Amino acid sequence: FAEPMRKPKGYDKDRVVHGVELDALGAAKRYCLTELKDGRREFVKWIRAESIRQHGFFDRYGQVRGVSPLAPALNPFRDMMEAQVYALALMKLEQLLGFKITRAAADPLDGINDSGETGEGEESESEVDKGYHFDFSQGPQVFDLEHGDDVSTITGASPHTNFQAFLEAMTMAALKALDLDFCLYDSSHTNYSGSRQAGTTYDLTSRVRREELASCRGWCTERQLAVWVPQWVDSGALQMPEGMTVEGITFEWQSVRPGWIDRLKEVKAEAAAVAAQLTSKKRSCRRLFGDDYEEVYDEIVQQTEREAADGISDGSVAIGSTPETPPSDEEEQQPRRGGAGENEEGGDA
Repeated sequence: FAEPMRKPKGYDKDRVVHGVELDALGAAKRYCLTELKDGRREFVKWIRAESIRQHGFFDRYGQVRGVSPLAPALNPFRDMMEAQVYALALMKLEQLLGFKITRAAADPLDGINDSGETGEGEESESEVDKGYHFDFSQGPQVFDLEHGDDVSTITGASPHTNFQAFLEAMTMAALKALDLDFCLYDSSHTNYSGSRQAGTTYDLTSRVRREELASCRGWCTERQLAVWVPQWVDSGALQMPEGMTVEGITFEWQSVRPGWIDRLKEVKAEAAAVAAQLTSKKRSCRRLFGDDYEEVYDEIVQQTEREAADGISDGSVAIGSTPETPPSDEEEQQPRRGGAGENEEGGDA
């Protein structure tokens, strides 16, 4: 910054490290909150450490400031943004300087009079550099050039293919720092199998990040509910059930699952896992659709009761049990040929 930040009241330089005031044991006591105004840091207030929940990585003993999960990708993305700005500026420059004029070499016979002598004290017309002046703000211009002069447009391969390849490689590296595969950025980069594997890898590698984010949001939600619920009750906007307190309010933050790649295959695989008792219906419903299984179950019960009362039969079938299920992209329907020991149904004669 142009000027250093003015030290706030109660600032002890021996106890403050990177904006964090430490106690005698080196633990965070309070944090200095600042804001940027006109290119200068201004002090706002001190915040107690128990009121701060940092969403970041803590990897060493005594660390009081977390490292942002976005830190590994910040520098590559910043460099790419600058490179894109410069590439765009170069393209604009080529549009502004869109043509060039090539002058013919001076003719040694120019400037010689009829008698074969050059006038003294007088410059010949060819020696006077008149130049060319065009004003494109007035619309299309006519290039009235001298004899032998030439005009051509300036063109360039900007951005160059090498630059595009380098930018793509930098994008891959930056996305890998966020556990994202490049095919999630460019769907034409891979096929179904690659996209499926990339989604599975992202789901595994980002699980820690998602759990930490859910924990951080849960902590913030608890504190906000402790402030908002009493205000809503006092204003009459909320009526709590008898005997229920703020501590009795339950909630859960759920992450949004990656988009479907092959819906039929994924649902079949999840149904097989549930049937093999490798997972529960509740977890499967949350993982596939992000819904609460209890709510879905109650809706199914109500739907079944209403259909039975109205005389509507349940036409649903188990997943994969109907022969009308269309094959996937990778499966081909093989015609059945009855052999000597098989009847028309394909069974033994």
